[in-house]
Amino acid sequence: ERNALKKYPLLFVLKAFLLIYAKKFSRRSAMKLMGLFQKRICGYDTVISYSHLPHPDYFGNGCADFVLDKTVCENKVCFVHCDYLNFGGQTEANNRAYMEFDKIACCSDSVRERFLLGSKLPDSKVYTVRNFYDLQLTSYQSEDTGLFDESVINVVLIARLSGEKGIPRAIEALAQSKRSDIHYHIIGDGPQKEEIERLICKYQLDSHVTLHGEQSNPYRYLNQADWLLVPSFHEAAPMVFDEATLMGIKVITTNTTSAEEMIGCEHGIVCENSTDGIVRALTNIGKSAKSIADEFDNGKQRTQFDELLSK
Repeated sequence: ERNALKKYPLLFVLKAFLLIYAKKFSRRSAMKLMGLFQKRICGYDTVISYSHLPHPDYFGNGCADFVLDKTVCENKVCFVHCDYLNFGGQTEANNRAYMEFDKIACCSDSVRERFLLGSKLPDSKVYTVRNFYDLQLTSYQSEDTGLFDESVINVVLIARLSGEKGIPRAIEALAQSKRSDIHYHIIGDGPQKEEIERLICKYQLDSHVTLHGEQSNPYRYLNQADWLLVPSFHEAAPMVFDEATLMGIKVITTNTTSAEEMIGCEHGIVCENSTDGIVRALTNIGKSAKSIADEFDNGKQRTQFDELLSK
């Protein structure tokens, strides 16, 4: 931003230098240069990187680099929240870096399988630790009424409007389904907003698709939905799957990495990962009554996390 540039010009010069350095050499070497005067942190039994490694050419998200290079510990753990074969960071440089960790924690069994295929790490080093449920989620809901027209089927998406989310094909699928009784509510913002707006105009869906933009409390929309529709090309183990299920909202999702594992037939519909698959799913849905599952107590997650720390 211009104001930030005026206020901290030297930081922008440093950032530009590091970006060039990372592109010429590697992201990790640039991270090491940036942390040249950072003392190593000692005295912990376990140190965890909450985030996986990005693409080696991408200068940012240095959490895993920091754990590897700036901490002294016998149990360094890196969490993986991506479809490793699809997200763009499956490289030999990253695979070598993952080998330096003592353990890798993947957010679902399916994510773990994909990570093992791409990284070639030994099975014994890679664990599954499912995301913990926010058991207070219902407190974020709102008693607002009148957000939606209750006479139609209200379908919600909460996501960044970016290419991998497949939102344009969801718009096309809605048009092809010819379901005039479905209203698609999209919560979020991002680089595909203008393209999505053009498609809404092209298919004359102004009265059937609403872009609500960023919302400080998206759960008040999800709470009043009949369905959550996630039309992504690829996903790892989206938190929104669990959030919808925890709130009793059925999910329609394309068949991405953890879809069958997290949704299956019990909590919604897993459709073919294509526009036609989404069309077929939309063609067959109706109004959906809430059905709150009672197995959400984080017991399995605690056991998995304890196992990660104990071995």
